[in-house]
Amino acid sequence: MGFALDNTCNLSCQMCSGVNSSTYRSEIEHHAPFNNPYDTNFVLQLEEFIPHLQKAVFAGGEPFLIDMYYEIWERIIIINPKIEIVICTNGTVLNQRIKDLIDKGLFYFAVSVDSFKKENFEKIREKAKFEQFMKNFNYFHEYSKRNDRWMTINVCPIQQNWQEIPELLQRANEMELNISFSNVYFPPHCSLRSLSSMELEKIIKYYDSQISTFKVFNQNSKQNINLFLNLINSIRLWKDEAEKFADEKIVLDLNQNKKHFYEHVQSIINEKKHLSDLEKNEKILKHIKTCEEIFMSFKGNEDVLLKGLVNLRTIPTDVLYAELEFSNLDVLISRFMQAGI
Repeated sequence: MGFALDNTCNLSCQMCSGVNSSTYRSEIEHHAPFNNPYDTNFVLQLEEFIPHLQKAVFAGGEPFLIDMYYEIWERIIIINPKIEIVICTNGTVLNQRIKDLIDKGLFYFAVSVDSFKKENFEKIREKAKFEQFMKNFNYFHEYSKRNDRWMTINVCPIQQNWQEIPELLQRANEMELNISFSNVYFPPHCSLRSLSSMELEKIIKYYDSQISTFKVFNQNSKQNINLFLNLINSIRLWKDEAEKFADEKIVLDLNQNKKHFYEHVQSIINEKKHLSDLEKNEKILKHIKTCEEIFMSFKGNEDVLLKGLVNLRTIPTDVLYAELEFSNLDVLISRFMQAGI
């Protein structure tokens, strides 16, 4: 079971958004906090499910700053202590309460890290302190080794750290850690997919040159290397797509970009072969209305909207469709804000 109940977070990472960070939402997007519908009654309702769970994954925000999660963890430890509790953490929060807690349960850690170089780490993960992170990171690593449990580093390959990805992989292999790569599409100024074909070709050549330097220590390192090879293949696809985008002429006119976006949304829906004509028309009307509401929310801030519309043209159609289909209006406005800042 996965939990993402709150966006409370102490960081404002460059590739994040107000959806996942309260700090980003407040200080970058200048929006009011989300209204969280979950309360203690929700925690009580979980008790009937806890005996049947094998794994529970907690994301945020930063899980160790979300009070409700502590209530859930305590109940898990009492009701079904055999549950694997996976914490997706930014690694900046660790105190005695947390140390005491994790000694009572089966805790596993997926720690987000995009650089092991102080300057770049603190530039990407704004408000984080590298020395404190490394102290906590090493504690989680020692805890995992001591208890014979896996630990993962979650890495976002972005424009700001692509040169460090081989180094991160090598460090993971040496420390016997799993590595996971998360594709970043928002905001475009961080996304590798938003780069030109020439820039992506440069990255591909560099990554290809590093493959022979990786040593296979065990099955874990072999799996990590395979994930790196998958990343290279993804970048090759983005390079091919970038060549197509290069032929498009960018028009810096708000109304024309609105019109183009409407047409783009309509085209995406019309390509859904599993939908009937009636269902397509209904979805088109629904999403066009949503787009109109999004555009209205940028009244007085049209320059951000224009930049957002221009940048969103490189977002994969399946990602854009999923956002329109499953995200609420507040989240969609946040996505446009990301693309336009």
